[in-house]
Amino acid sequence: MYQPAEREFSWQITILGDLLKQELEQLTQKQSEALRAATFLGMTPSEAKEYEQRSDQIAKLTGKSQLDEQLDKPSSTLSGTVEKIIKPFAPNEPEKAQIAVEQADHLYKELRIENTLTNVDGEQVQLKPGAEVEIVIHADPEDTTKKSEKGS
Repeated sequence: MYQPAEREFSWQITILGDLLKQELEQLTQKQSEALRAATFLGMTPSEAKEYEQRSDQIAKLTGKSQLDEQLDKPSSTLSGTVEKIIKPFAPNEPEKAQIAVEQADHLYKELRIENTLTNVDGEQVQLKPGAEVEIVIHADPEDTTKKSEKGS
């Protein structure tokens, strides 16, 4: 028996699904372009804020937060301390923060990164010498293998 209400509802779901897919594709494309530009040019505070807003919007549309995505991945957290801030040699070079990683091998303890972080308000901030930091390593599950037990 023909039920027009069910059929109409089914078409509405299909249209909504298509619109969601289209919106997600557009947001993802913009995020990809922003990351490519940031790789070479960095991000201004307003660009960082726009990036975070798009990330939040994508998370709302997909029903999954960035935190949820990170929790789904194998990870390791290391402790570190900012040993010193290294001023750039050239004016167009970024300032660096040297971080001593506590769990690293002796010859590989120092990690140098650009001394620019983004806070929850999208503002750029810098690390201070002596700051305690966490270094979190996430990997996609397909890029890992199960660790074998010693002696087997």
